[in-house]
Amino acid sequence: MFACNTLLDAPVSAYLSPKLKRVTQHALEVALDTLRPDCVALVDAFDFPDSVLNSTIGRKDGNVYEALYEAAKRSNLNREDPFVGYTQLWSPRLDKDFLQEGAAAHRTVGTHMTSKL
Repeated sequence: MFACNTLLDAPVSAYLSPKLKRVTQHALEVALDTLRPDCVALVDAFDFPDSVLNSTIGRKDGNVYEALYEAAKRSNLNREDPFVGYTQLWSPRLDKDFLQEGAAAHRTVGTHMTSKL
């Protein structure tokens, strides 16, 4: 995984053939799929404290979602609406009709539920 990722991110990747890039990307995806079930245990094996990782995942207090929400509120990436890069990178890739339909369906179902947030 490390070798594939490094190869794809390195400046030398500009000189790789398209076929080699595809093969390397596929190998990276296979490695990630293989490692994904054990990724928390692998990170925990290094025994880095949460304060060093600056991570909200794997908290000892179990308040992962609350910590993620608070971290997102504090993040400089969320200071602008829409966030920097949204218009150029994300907006063209979003299926906005699909998102609106999902939101409408959620609101319909949500009228019978109470939110915990």
